[in-house]
Amino acid sequence: MAIRHEADGIYTVRFYDIPNIAEAELKKTGLGQDCLAAGLVNLDSSYTISKNKLATFDYKRSGVTFGGLVIPFKFRLGGDKALSSSSTIAPYVGFSSRYLQFFGVSLNPVITGGVGFVPVFNPASGTAETRSAMSFGVGFVMTSSKNDQFSAGLILGRDVLSKSDRALDPNVNKPWLSFYLGVAM
Repeated sequence: MAIRHEADGIYTVRFYDIPNIAEAELKKTGLGQDCLAAGLVNLDSSYTISKNKLATFDYKRSGVTFGGLVIPFKFRLGGDKALSSSSTIAPYVGFSSRYLQFFGVSLNPVITGGVGFVPVFNPASGTAETRSAMSFGVGFVMTSSKNDQFSAGLILGRDVLSKSDRALDPNVNKPWLSFYLGVAM
């Protein structure tokens, strides 16, 4: 099923796949009985359903997913294996598969790329200066079907800095691992 349009809390939907379920099996559940009473759907029609009504049914979604994320820290996997307050602000794009949905949670593989702010240690001055970088990563974003406002993620990535910054601090060139928790505002 795909949501084709939304207006005033009403979805217009179209079905792309209808499982072949025997009528006797449908009669065993309240939802199945409702479907039989209303008439079974077909692939050539559009239907309307209230957003609130659809939220009461258990369903699995698949398709492209996207959003924004903020990575507040990174654990460097090589070199000094340090936890740094290196942040990244980036959009992500991924795929939500109905096979990765269980217990009201969806686990979506994603790729991300954006602006990173990386502390670069200068051994000559003994201080760290924050430098901008391009950050790239792959990982998983977890969302909840119970609360659209919540998300969490685990990202494995790498920062790309200038050659002079990499020469000052070889640790900034190492891959990193991070997780984040997010609440939509």
